[in-house]
Order: sequence, then structure tokens, then C-alpha cells
Amino acid sequence: MYFIWFYSKKKLYHLYTIEYFKKWFGYLKNHWTKIIFFYKEDKSFSLDIDIIKKINNTWITIIPFKKRSEITDYIAKLSWKIFIYISQEQEINFWNTIKKYANQKTTKNIKIFTNKYLQRSIIWKIYPETIVQYKYITQKEAKNISEKKLPPMPCIVKPTWWIQSSGVCKIKNHMEYIKSLKIIEQSFEKLKNKKLLNKKIIIEEYIDWKMYTIDYYVDENQNIIVAKPVFIKLWIDYWINDFCNILRITSKDVENEIDNTSMNELIKKTVYWWNIRNTFVHHEFKINSKWEYKTIEINWRIWWYRLSMYQVWYHLNLLSFPFQKRNKSYSIKKNTATFVLYPKKNWSFMGFNDEIIDKIKKLRSFYKIQQSKNNIWEKIGLTKSGYSNLWFIILANWDYKQFKKDISYIEKKYFEIIYVV
Repeated sequence: MYFIWFYSKKKLYHLYTIEYFKKWFGYLKNHWTKIIFFYKEDKSFSLDIDIIKKINNTWITIIPFKKRSEITDYIAKLSWKIFIYISQEQEINFWNTIKKYANQKTTKNIKIFTNKYLQRSIIWKIYPETIVQYKYITQKEAKNISEKKLPPMPCIVKPTWWIQSSGVCKIKNHMEYIKSLKIIEQSFEKLKNKKLLNKKIIIEEYIDWKMYTIDYYVDENQNIIVAKPVFIKLWIDYWINDFCNILRITSKDVENEIDNTSMNELIKKTVYWWNIRNTFVHHEFKINSKWEYKTIEINWRIWWYRLSMYQVWYHLNLLSFPFQKRNKSYSIKKNTATFVLYPKKNWSFMGFNDEIIDKIKKLRSFYKIQQSKNNIWEKIGLTKSGYSNLWFIILANWDYKQFKKDISYIEKKYFEIIYVV
């Protein structure tokens, strides 16, 4: 079996991606799966030969390419089962082309993975009860909406795609709506240099309860292998009008909150109606106070922090899903929480409050603290105005009472942990 991974950006950030993923690739090695990693080489960037020698071995092969045809030509020579993965939204069309070239069934309309409006409009046609209600308008139309034409308050105003939670605002009246348009305009400005500008706006209902994510893999026959749900806390949950993720929790308590029948129905309707095949899906959904399950959005990627969390929680390697024949039942290993640390608004990160960090490291649930080396969002940001750096604090503990106590301590100290200017 082959796990094909390609990365066509000019720079590989010192091969951080491949180095980090090696631990999960090692699991695949033990299951007779070879990793083939393609990267784009041009005059402005070439990979150091010593790095290639360091990583290349009998189960990980790094191959530079200049033309995309080199990838398809290489894949044509392979005879084993192939799983093809990318990490860049800009490459999704070529990703699908490669899968077709390898005679794999593909998702009917891959644009659903990058276009929030298309996701919602497609599913709205047949399963409106499973999607967040919305209006989709141009920037010009948004400026001319009167208070009477706005949906019931509170509601959410946000850009349509490409910028995570940047620019997302909860509004309670028309005055706040006008302010939100100015914030969204700032988000649009951040996208100009990345050629991702799409001046469209979504106004949607506000879901008044909890947010979750679930990761699953869909094979060519639309069999679904599902991981476990993750509870997400946002800044808005702490009464700050911003929707970036601040805390991710998995525990037996989280599992007990989820009605598996309702969640699985939501997943099946998504997969079958959108005809999703041969890909991972990261599915964000909310449960409102009426216990209705509502899709927020989906994408096809699994980033390193998801791999890391599932490894701690369930001793589960998500990368093994494409090579499993049927679903498995996973039992929780530890209650786990991941705090995301970044400065609020435009503040520049200057360092940690060592006194608080020392206390956090002494918590019985402390697992590790680490810096994210992924700088893809430098010009976009996850908060309304972006951030300068990103860190994680991870807790893990069998003892649920102690676990909750340690979470509470970090929540109280959250805005004192980092120094900013």
C-alpha cells in the first residue's frame, strides 16, 4: 500500500511537516504501507540533499517535482492500493485529478470542501433541518440591508470562506451589524496578497448551545470510519465577541453528551448526499438548546494537532483509517484538553508569565506545552485582527475530577499566561 502526500508550495518550512508526521508514518510502516512525499522544486528553492538522505529510507521516499505530470507518471507505475493526501486548499483540484488518474472514485463536487456557501446550498435542498440557516449576499448588498431585513437577533455575520474565524461577529442590533461589516472589510484586506479575496458575506442564525467536531474517513464505497467527538470552546463562550477556538476537550463526559444515532445520521446524510469518497472529512457541528444537530461546515484535512490529540485520547492513528476494512470501537484512554494560546487582537507575543507556567506544569493533568511551527496563517489569523504567534497547552488525566479542576485553573488564568505589547 502507498500513502501519497504532495506539497507544491515553494518552501517546506524546513520540512517541519514531514518531520512531525514521521511518528504516525511509523505506524503505517508496520502495516506494510510506504510513504511517498512529493514537493515542488524550482529555482528559488531546492531541498538540501542531506535532509533528503536523512529522511529517505525504505518506507519514506521524498521526491522533488517540477511538473505535475511527474507525479501522475510516477503513480501510474504503482500497483498497490494508494491513498492520496494534500494539505493545501489551493491544490484541491489537482488532488482530485491525481485520484482520478489512479482510477479512484472521487467526490462528485470537490468545491464543497472549500466553499461554505456551496456546502450549505447543496444540503439545504434536501436536509434543511441539518444545516445552519443563512443568507448569502455580496458586500454591496450587505451595506444596504436595513434593520428590518436582518434575521432574528442575535445572529452571526462572517466572510464566506478562506479565513477561518477571522471576521466572524455575533451581533445584537443594526448598529453592531454596521460595525461587523468594517471588521469583515479588514479581513478581506488580509486576503488580497494571497489571491483568495471573495467579497461575499454570510448572515446566519446563532446556535445557542455547544460546538463539536468529528473526524472520519470515507472510502470509495462510502463506508465511513468515525473517530470520537471533540467538544470545542470558543472565545464567544467566555463572553468575548470572537469565534476562534480556545479549548478542545474529549472525555467520557463529552461522549455521553452526544447522541450517537443523531450524530451518525448527520454524517451519513452529509456523505451520501454530497457523494463524498476517498477522503478524510473534518466535520464541525453544533447542538442547539432543542437538541438539534446542525452542520457548521466541513473540510477534508487532518492537521497535526488532530493526529496528536487522537493519539493521546484513544491511542488512535487517524492516518491508518484509509487502510482499515471496517469500523472499530475506540475506548477512551485519558480525558484530554488542549488550550490554544494566542494574543487577543493585534498584540505582539513577547513571552510567558513564568510564574503561571510553572504552576501549570505542576498540575496533575499537565501533559505538555508546545509552540506551533505552522506559520501559514501569518497574514490571515484566527482572531478578528489576527495573532502573532500560537502555542498549545495539553492536559491529560484518567481522573476526571482532577482533570476538570485543572482545566478550570487554566481558564481563570488564560489571559495572564502570555505577555503582549
